[in-house]
Amino acid sequence: MFASLLLLAIGSMNAQIKIGENIENIDSNAILEMESTSQGVLFPRMTSAQRDSAFGQDAPTGLFIFNTDVAGFQFFHEEVVDGTPTGNKIWSTLQTGVSSGSTNPATVAVGDVFYNTANTQLQYWDGSAWIALNLGGGGTVTPAATNTLTLVGTELSISNGNTIDLASLTASLTAGAVGPAGPAGPAGSAGTGSAASSTDSQTLSWGSITATTAQLTISDGNSLSIQASGTLKLSGSGANLILETTPIDSTNLEEVQSGTGTPTEGNYSFSPTPKIGDIYFDNLANVLWGYDFAGNWQQLTTESAVKFIDGTNPLNAVFNTGSVGIGNTDPDPSAALEITSTTQGFLPPRMVEAKMNAISSPQEALMVYCLDCVPKGIYVFDGVRFAHIMGGISATSSTVLNKIYAISASGGSAVASNTLTLAELQSIGITDTVTSSLSEYQTAIGAATFANDPPTIAEVQAIIDAVNASFAFVEVLEDSQNPPGGGNANTTAVSFAQLQGTGATGLVAANLLFYQVDLANHTFTATDITTMGNELQVIIDAVNTALANGQREQSATTATALTTVVTFTSASGQTWMDRNLGAASTGANGDYYQWGRLADGHQFAANTLATPAAGATPGHADFITTTDTPVGRWSVPFTGENDLWDGLNGQNNPCPPGYQLPTAAQMNAEIAQAGTNLSTHFLTNFNLSLNGYRTHHDGTFNTQGQDAYLWTSSLETNGRPKYFTYIPDGANPDQVQISSNLRATGMGVRCIKN
Repeated sequence: MFASLLLLAIGSMNAQIKIGENIENIDSNAILEMESTSQGVLFPRMTSAQRDSAFGQDAPTGLFIFNTDVAGFQFFHEEVVDGTPTGNKIWSTLQTGVSSGSTNPATVAVGDVFYNTANTQLQYWDGSAWIALNLGGGGTVTPAATNTLTLVGTELSISNGNTIDLASLTASLTAGAVGPAGPAGPAGSAGTGSAASSTDSQTLSWGSITATTAQLTISDGNSLSIQASGTLKLSGSGANLILETTPIDSTNLEEVQSGTGTPTEGNYSFSPTPKIGDIYFDNLANVLWGYDFAGNWQQLTTESAVKFIDGTNPLNAVFNTGSVGIGNTDPDPSAALEITSTTQGFLPPRMVEAKMNAISSPQEALMVYCLDCVPKGIYVFDGVRFAHIMGGISATSSTVLNKIYAISASGGSAVASNTLTLAELQSIGITDTVTSSLSEYQTAIGAATFANDPPTIAEVQAIIDAVNASFAFVEVLEDSQNPPGGGNANTTAVSFAQLQGTGATGLVAANLLFYQVDLANHTFTATDITTMGNELQVIIDAVNTALANGQREQSATTATALTTVVTFTSASGQTWMDRNLGAASTGANGDYYQWGRLADGHQFAANTLATPAAGATPGHADFITTTDTPVGRWSVPFTGENDLWDGLNGQNNPCPPGYQLPTAAQMNAEIAQAGTNLSTHFLTNFNLSLNGYRTHHDGTFNTQGQDAYLWTSSLETNGRPKYFTYIPDGANPDQVQISSNLRATGMGVRCIKN
């Protein structure tokens, strides 16, 4: 199993490591190759504060981390100003690719680079103007001539006069000092050289590799054997993995064996005997042993920092202390992994997009190379999706954004807008999409003019937010007093999400009922979004302030929003609230209560209808319709139903603490005090609103803006409740009276202090 983990390919001058799948094949250009179709590479992740705490100016150039604050990769390098190194090292973040378009962007920063497709120029912004970059002055680059290898005897010649004498070629394979030379072997018979045509092509390839030699083969039967020396070892000093250059016969490597007890006690099947590099795991002590060059079992201690995980992934290797160095013997302590090479690169796991997206629970900063994404390249998981390391967008996002540009006015409407789907918008990270608004999104994007080609996700999100806001304001308008007939045209109260869609700030979910009450009693001065937005914000702020200062009451039995308590004393000497329950201001209509019901939400103008309830507390906020006569009950008859609004202690008294519904006698006292000056007494001093009423049989509104209707707590002998009405009569004297009506009728409530 250990052999499956790391394949060490040892050549004449270097060491290579491969991790993952297909370990038999390692790319000759890679000092470290990782191959997988189901896993990525996870680099060290840290915040800027953690980075600056860990590394100072003595950290090595080229150090590489993933910064979670900027959600990007950063590398450490010397700062260069005006072409001159300053000696100061800084962290830089890998930047996004160069944007392009037919028109230079208007909002830029100094140093921004842009490719103008109209004049085919690569330009940069110098702070005041776009400057074209001169990429070689339009000269022509002539490729170098082809060179020819020619072998004569042991002399390998390269065209144009260069030669290599293979007879004197030697190999230095260790990173340290060369040991003493061994005794010379007997000289072999001289080969017969033959001249090759200058146009012959010779091929260099590796032949056999044994424990002591590596054979270099040249076409036409010539070969060169190179003696090897050195060691391959796992060193404990600083818990570093050090690779030196002794070739090992890979056939000697066995799987990891395990047993109960030490290697001499355990039950394992190394056959016929243990070989150098064999690994044994003691299940009893959880200790790992290795068989060394001296033929002894050595316990791998915590210094070696290697642990094999038992469980679902027994092949995983974890280096839990110190640093790992590849291509060097002294990795920098600030780097968990340092790779050193000037001739080989890093090869991350490569896979198709489907395999990449199928990785289970990827960690943030996980890296893979996507073979068929658009565009191809290195993709990093940002916590939500795999995004291109240079562009910051997913492979799918690039395709969708190009389509959106083609749909828009900027792209000449080359693609029909109705082909854009909600799933495509969501795939690029667009939020708050509403299924029923798709056609409006399509229309708005089709008419859009974008500053970028393709547009940014932020530009598209702004369009979606604007469409959502327009719909939210429609709902707000329908719940206000603006629609014809006195307002409240909608059957459902505005939701918290719809209020959020308007862009209003300071919204508190717990205050929703208060917002609904005040909005239902508000008349907007204009119906454009700007005016409505400003006035809605005033309502939101007023509610929040009143609640914070204890100026709004709540029912003792429900969390229904009631009215701000402002009182006045009438000419009759009685103390009244200056507005109807539910009214945001004096003279506003307020709510419509069914006689005897508590403030359970049924009184709101925007609500649904229901059938009669079983008792005093229906358990819902619906307006109950009925055809019951002669009382017009909204409930099935029950004991005590006549006492529901009986004074301060009435079971369903909707008034704030210390207040109650007036009796018919108290209302008659106001009528007597008014005398013939009804308008001044009731409209001016009493601040009556011409609120009308809501019918008992279908919940429709009648005489709004014409008459005033208020309940009393009194009943006729037949059980019908009494109400007060004020009827302006134009040229004739106004009329006021106390009458009776059905309990399921919706009327206003004006509370009097006890």
